[in-house]
Amino acid sequence: MKLLLCLLLLTACASRKERPYIPFEERLKEISFDWNNDGRADRAALIPGTEEFLEFAVWLTGIGGTKKVVANSQFIETSSVPGARLELLPNGLIKIIEDHSGVGAAETIHEWTVAFIDDRFMLAGYAYEFHDQLDNQKEGECTLNLLDGSGVVNGSNVRFEPVNKEINDITVNFQPRPCKFKFNL
Repeated sequence: MKLLLCLLLLTACASRKERPYIPFEERLKEISFDWNNDGRADRAALIPGTEEFLEFAVWLTGIGGTKKVVANSQFIETSSVPGARLELLPNGLIKIIEDHSGVGAAETIHEWTVAFIDDRFMLAGYAYEFHDQLDNQKEGECTLNLLDGSGVVNGSNVRFEPVNKEINDITVNFQPRPCKFKFNL
């Protein structure tokens, strides 16, 4: 029985797309961009928060100095393997990626896209992938534009009520309704 379980796990792992390993020091690096268009570089970073969560922080630099305007340590788990990281998209959007693909039988990846809109850092997009390595029937993926209420869930277009949330208000339990997959677990 153990041999069969090992073979199933190995087969499932081999069938999933390979994800590159990202060293710890690169996952937590800070990114810079002029979000408030004042000609000065602002910063965003994942930094140590609590024992359970990393803190996503943003500092805006202005005439009066640098001010921390975002400090959320309620949604990016420290237990993610291979980990969490930030990406700066060409248009100034911030992508936060929390990758749990290296732990346990269920691989999950959460992505939050953050936009600077009307002097606030808003949650603009959300993507989620779930794959049970022991049961290929239990998997799903969704990519949502939270600002206009559109997206794709398991290959099908969806419409939903737009979500208007500042990134400071996001917690670990946040998951838009279209991405709540129901499996017979």
